[in-house]
Amino acid sequence: MQTYELTLILSGSFDEKKIKEQLSKFEKLVKDSNGAITNREDWGKRTLAYPIKKNLEGVYIFYNLVLEELRVNPLARLLENDDNILRHLLVKSNTSSTGKVQKIEKKVEEKKLSLKIADKKAKKKVVKKGKKKS
Repeated sequence: MQTYELTLILSGSFDEKKIKEQLSKFEKLVKDSNGAITNREDWGKRTLAYPIKKNLEGVYIFYNLVLEELRVNPLARLLENDDNILRHLLVKSNTSSTGKVQKIEKKVEEKKLSLKIADKKAKKKVVKKGKKKS
């Protein structure tokens, strides 16, 4: 697991409801890819230096993420293909795995272990049902 920093720029014409929808959609993507969000900062609406997709303003959101390295490229590809995201910047963070990140890594490993155990129990039940006495 590695820490990353992500900055998103959404269209400045979005209302609060649309912004919340986009952010919850993104946060669900991170959680579905066995990642975690350690910090989120809303930087608010700012004037862009130049028009992007005919937008003069953008809403800036900054995230600190913990992701497996294999999950970064698919996530970046999804961000690129989302028309509601004007720009994004995803970079590997220089911070080492300390404190909060280690707790998150531990939770992810525990979740994986519990899923494996549940899968084994389900397979045993299927095998026991298949071995009925005649």
